[in-house]
Amino acid sequence: MSARLWSVRSNGLLNSAAPIFWGLLCLACLAFGARAQERREREPNSIYAERRARLAAQAEGPIVLWGFTGKEEASQTYIFEQEENFYYLTGHNEEGAGLLMLPQPKNGEATNGPRETLFLPAKNSQKEKWNGVRMSPSDPGIEARTGFATVKSFDSDFRIAIESLAKTFPNFYTILPYQKELGGYPHEKTVVDWLQLAAPQAKLKDIRAQIGAMRQIKSPGELAFLKEAIDLSLDAHLEAIKLMRPGLYEYQVSAKMVEVHAWGGSEAEAYAPIVGAVPATLQTSHARFLRTANSLRASAKFTTSSLARKTPQSPGSSLVWTSAAKATKTSTRLPITTSTPMEKISTTSRLAPISSTASATTLA
Repeated sequence: MSARLWSVRSNGLLNSAAPIFWGLLCLACLAFGARAQERREREPNSIYAERRARLAAQAEGPIVLWGFTGKEEASQTYIFEQEENFYYLTGHNEEGAGLLMLPQPKNGEATNGPRETLFLPAKNSQKEKWNGVRMSPSDPGIEARTGFATVKSFDSDFRIAIESLAKTFPNFYTILPYQKELGGYPHEKTVVDWLQLAAPQAKLKDIRAQIGAMRQIKSPGELAFLKEAIDLSLDAHLEAIKLMRPGLYEYQVSAKMVEVHAWGGSEAEAYAPIVGAVPATLQTSHARFLRTANSLRASAKFTTSSLARKTPQSPGSSLVWTSAAKATKTSTRLPITTSTPMEKISTTSRLAPISSTASATTLA
């Protein structure tokens, strides 16, 4: 009898709690959707505006760039990430956007219309139910959010603007495709084909080199992001060392490194962690070519390489170590040598031990 009463009461509690649970879940989804594609950390709009002005000063015609469309990858697990050069100039991390910049006016030349325009897809409430809220030209305060004084519709206004400018400017600048593609989605070719249809008489010039030269000089914000990525990468290596013991698989060590990156705020992996185990008699440089299903042995050497991604371009870091977890090569940020005890290594990480396997005794 008591069991039945408990069962009825439990169902009643569950039934009453269900609407509350689903309501909270919906609110969480709405809150997430409002920032569905925006980066967690981003430089101020003024930084991107300064970059655009510097680039426009190097061109003698309109500069036309597209962001990624969101259709570059068909996988259901695909997470959108903006085309690097487009993000460098706009800080915009949503699909289907375009950028138009006009060259700096010459001495005494009158300026007609905006000097730079961001083009965004029109509002699509039906699609947003599944993909989350996106910015649109009709959003209140969209100019302040994006840092552009002029924001227009990609679908209805972009081509009209190009056709109008083609009557005045003989040259247009964009990122031209490489002469020999290495595979992947032909983003640059798609933009060039569209430009040739919109402005068939215009001569297209490559702006890739100018953007690349600018990107080599990092802003203080970029340097801060790079430092965060490097610190997270080193933390991941240290946690992997503490986790190491015979019997684990390479993919388990790899999973720990990804966990440390995500826990520390990384939005994505710059590349999949490389964890290789080979007999100590083999060259450790061969380890990166092994499958990640190998079981770790007490006499093996390991090479690991991972990188948390905080900016479009980040340096990598790697370690080579043995199953005894004595580091043989580390970054100079951490004064660890081959004689450093595990107790010392465990205190150099910025993270607290994540699991019981992180203690020194489990590595004996």
